[in-house]
Amino acid sequence: MRKNKKAKGRAIVPPPSYTPTEQILTKFERGESLFAAQNHEHARQLYQSIIAEDKYFLPAIRQLGICELFLGENQKAIVLLEKYGKSAPDDALNFAYLAQAYRAGDQTILARRAIAAALKIERTADLFFLAAEIEETLSAFAKAIDFYRKGLEIDPHRPTASLSLAILLKNAGQYREAQLLLEKLTDNAQTSLAAKTNLGNLCHLIGAYELAEQHFSNALREERHADILYNLGLCLQQLRKIPQSIECFTETIKLVPSHIEAKIQLAESKSSMGAFDDAREVFDITEEDSSTWPRVAYLKAQITKIASSYSDLEQQLTKALRSEKDQENVVFMNFALAKIYDETGRYDLAFEHIDRANRIKYKSVKPAAKTYLAEIDKRLAGDGDKFDSALPLPETGRQPLFIVGMPRSGTTLLEKSIASRSIAPCGEVDYFGPAIHRHANFLGEFRNDSSKENAPNEFLNSLKQGFENRIAYAITEETSIFIDKTPDNFKFYDLISALYPNALFIHCLRHPLDVCISIYFQLFEGLPYSYDLDSIAECFHKTEELISRYKTRHPGRWLAVQYEDLVTGNAAVKDRISDFLNLDPEHANHEALEKKVPFSIQTMSKWQARQDLYQTSIGRWKHYEKYLGRLQASLLPG
Repeated sequence: MRKNKKAKGRAIVPPPSYTPTEQILTKFERGESLFAAQNHEHARQLYQSIIAEDKYFLPAIRQLGICELFLGENQKAIVLLEKYGKSAPDDALNFAYLAQAYRAGDQTILARRAIAAALKIERTADLFFLAAEIEETLSAFAKAIDFYRKGLEIDPHRPTASLSLAILLKNAGQYREAQLLLEKLTDNAQTSLAAKTNLGNLCHLIGAYELAEQHFSNALREERHADILYNLGLCLQQLRKIPQSIECFTETIKLVPSHIEAKIQLAESKSSMGAFDDAREVFDITEEDSSTWPRVAYLKAQITKIASSYSDLEQQLTKALRSEKDQENVVFMNFALAKIYDETGRYDLAFEHIDRANRIKYKSVKPAAKTYLAEIDKRLAGDGDKFDSALPLPETGRQPLFIVGMPRSGTTLLEKSIASRSIAPCGEVDYFGPAIHRHANFLGEFRNDSSKENAPNEFLNSLKQGFENRIAYAITEETSIFIDKTPDNFKFYDLISALYPNALFIHCLRHPLDVCISIYFQLFEGLPYSYDLDSIAECFHKTEELISRYKTRHPGRWLAVQYEDLVTGNAAVKDRISDFLNLDPEHANHEALEKKVPFSIQTMSKWQARQDLYQTSIGRWKHYEKYLGRLQASLLPG
């Protein structure tokens, strides 16, 4: 038996001699007045009575459909607007309202078709902006950007549309255009707050944290909003202004007690200052939120050293992992379990979980890993930036010291052992790579700077000023040496040498397999190669080769320090460091430093670096030797 097909609606065709009565026209005018006054309920009743009296009066059908849309009756609106559209196929405005009704009813593909029909009839700014909003709902961001631009060509004085375009451009990575647009919108009362907030987000994305702090602070003067406070807190973390970041996250939680992300970052800030008990208390509170629990469990595992706590956390993770489907959560849980099993000597289980987590993670970052390694290849091939033609810049009274090498090679421990009242530890500043990108693309603090091509010295001076602004928080009148321990600063050796002709470099070395297994056990979000053992080995070889070339070129500016000598308290290595830096061997006074300046550690070593020297990390790779055959052959040939 064949099913009856759904009857298609037909156009309403008035008789040839049809003319609405005076009474109908009067009622309709009254309905329009009610509609204009946004009294949609009474307008609806009047339009319904008109249609009951005169089914051929099409304007009432359209207006009733629009009333139903405004009153939230989307399906009724769709039926009426479709009905009207069959009788008035050239009414662009009807198609626009029909698109809105489809969109409100989650029928976005039909909304796209309706607005496309409207644009075939008429091309107005409003129609383009609606089309952009629909494409944005469909995540077709390139099309949305194009529609916003077309609408603004017709009517450029639409600040809200300009703001939407700027946000899309920011999210699409078109930072230059987004930045210029947002800066204009900060002067408009209608868009000022959102523009300042999005400028802060943009500057945070590109690593211009000083500007981000400024924009968020300006936004907070307009409104003390929890999300702006939270974003400012993230920015202050990057600037190592940890006490201030703690204040921001604390105030965020006061405004919005359910703000889980603020609680997580509050715990992270506290742990970076060594307040591990406080951090664990905050993590315990956040465990109530199931959506973030896997990440919290991972972070908690990094600062948990009590066997009983490990046992409880292990049981929770093991149970939760059995039913977890979200791959990101699976990664967090496996990293946390691997940490627990490694700390408690169950090495086979530890490797099983860490290998599973890294394989999942590497699938999504493999292209980025190849790009990262290609950057080192470029420098090995001699294709990096050259600054030989730049005139030497005046040397400052302070000695710059850069600690470089592979991650997990002891850079944090070395910085801690050197730091004193006169030697300022700036941590991992991570300035030069993002700054070069900003300068090349006229972003952030370099938005009006074209000095690299026209005046190399001006380019170098602007970078140097930006770097010194970044580390100003750590510098005092007593500072004679400042330390940047960003491990991959070796990639910018030529640039740093041009900025600071007196710069010194310490190359941290550690047993290759200990370096690689330690990297593999850490969730390094910024190092895509770290999720694959072969890629880690490749990076190790290329890093050592490039640094070796720089050492050969300027041997007097380099010192190699072995991690194993640091943790065993080898007196000779301390003497060599003191000679290299031209210091009194008894200069170090770390306790005095911490009393004067809070010593924040934001790397994966924040727990380990605060403990007494321990030697259990030496030869750690031997626990996993059976899994490292190919790695061992690559890193320890012969």
